[in-house]
Amino acid sequence: MKQKQIKRRGHKMRLPLVAKKKSVAPDGNKCPWCGETKHLKANSFAVLSGGALQPDASGKFTIEDPNLRGWLNLEWQGNQLADGTDKGVGVAVAHEVAGGQFHLNFCGTECLRAFLNYCVDELEQKIRR
Repeated sequence: MKQKQIKRRGHKMRLPLVAKKKSVAPDGNKCPWCGETKHLKANSFAVLSGGALQPDASGKFTIEDPNLRGWLNLEWQGNQLADGTDKGVGVAVAHEVAGGQFHLNFCGTECLRAFLNYCVDELEQKIRR
């Protein structure tokens, strides 16, 4: 999946933020929205996480499974077209993350909210097209 580059506050970011073998964003412990590292000093931050767990033979859930792939999409589903196809669009935040789990660490809820608003704005742009 081709990543779309995001420009905000002088920093660059690409969607999806996590894909394939990468399961934690950001790299270098910077907030993916503002680029700050202040959450490291405060030892508190907002996290958007997701994934899947598969039970082992005893019924306990493992932390990661190499056979799983995680994802997080924002999607809009349109009406079915006359030819039977569905008209829908989506924005990938996480794509085929190995192990099935991912974490996006933001310095606070303000940056998390701004990021999610950005993703919804991207989805709305695709809907309008």
